[in-house]
Amino acid sequence: MNKINNYLIFIAMFYISIDLSSMVFAYKIIKIGPIIGAASSLIFPLTYSIMDIIAEVYGYKTAKKILWFGFACDLIFAALVLIISYIPSINLQETIAYKLVLGSLLRAVVAQTIGVLVGAFINIYLISKWKIITNGKHFWLRSIGSSTIGEALMLSISVFIALIGVLSLSQLMYLIMYTYLYKIFFAVAVSPIISFIASILKNKVDDTIETINFNPFNIPNIQDLSPNFQK
Repeated sequence: MNKINNYLIFIAMFYISIDLSSMVFAYKIIKIGPIIGAASSLIFPLTYSIMDIIAEVYGYKTAKKILWFGFACDLIFAALVLIISYIPSINLQETIAYKLVLGSLLRAVVAQTIGVLVGAFINIYLISKWKIITNGKHFWLRSIGSSTIGEALMLSISVFIALIGVLSLSQLMYLIMYTYLYKIFFAVAVSPIISFIASILKNKVDDTIETINFNPFNIPNIQDLSPNFQK
C-alpha cells in the first residue's frame, strides 16, 4: 500500500512541476514554421494527461483535491518569485532581466487559475462521469474527449486574460487556434502511453466505481487521501 501512496505522491509532484514550469514560459511567444504559440503550451497539455490518470485511477475526489492544492502552490510560487525578483541585485542588469522575465508571472497565475477552474474541472468531471457511463471502459477515448473539451475552455479563458493588451486580437485568435490544434494532436499522441500507465496503476488499487460528489468546491479533509482511495 505504501508503494501505491508513493505512486500518487510522485504523480502529484510531477503535475506541480509541469504546471509551474509552464507558467514561467507563459509570456514567451515562439514561432515554429508558420505556427505561433506560447512556449508554455508545449508542455502544459501534459497536466491534463496527468490529471486524467489521477481521476481514472485514484478517483475524482483525489484529482479535485490535487487541483486545489495546485492552485495554492501556483500562488505561493508566483508571490515568492515576484517579491524576490524585485529585490535589488548587485548587478543592475540582472535585476532588470529577472523583472522582465518574471514580473508578469502573477498575472499568468491568475489567468491560468481562472482558466483551470473551468477547463481542468470539466476535464476530470467528464472523464469520471463517462467512466460511470461506460463502466470503466474506453479510457483512451474518454481521455481524448475530456482533454480536448477542457483544453478548449481553459485556453479561451486564460489566453485572453494573460495576453490581452500584450498581443492584438488577431494575434490572440491566431495563437489560440494553433495552440488548440497542437493540444488536440498531443492528446491523441499520448493517449496510448497514459492508457498503459493507467492500466498498470489500476491493477494496484481498488478501482470500484462509487457514487461521486461532482461539486468542485466541496473539498474533503486531507485524511480522505487514505490508502482506501475513496472516489
